[in-house]
Amino acid sequence: MIVKTTPPEIHPNLPCARCGSKNVVQNINVVSSITQHVQLKIEEKPNSWLGNKAIVKPVYADLCTDCGHINIRIHPKDAKEIGEAYQKRENNLK
Repeated sequence: MIVKTTPPEIHPNLPCARCGSKNVVQNINVVSSITQHVQLKIEEKPNSWLGNKAIVKPVYADLCTDCGHINIRIHPKDAKEIGEAYQKRENNLK
C-alpha cells in the first residue's frame, strides 16, 4: 500500500548535519523495491484481531553530495499523526 502525501518542506540553506556542507539534495524518495516506498507503520491496537487501525506514512531522505550523509525524515503532519497513534497504542496496552 503506497500512501501519497506531500513531501516535507524544502529548506534551501539547510546544511549537512555531519559535515556542514550546503550541497544537500532534499526529499529523495526512499524505496525498498522498484515500486514501493519505504514507510513508517504503527498499529493502534497491535494485539487486536478487529478494529486495529494502522497508520502508514512515507519516508523521505536528504543526501549530502559531499560526505554521503543521509538524513531520513517524514512530513511533520505525518510525524504528529504517528505520535498520536503511538499514544493510543500505549494506552491500549495498559
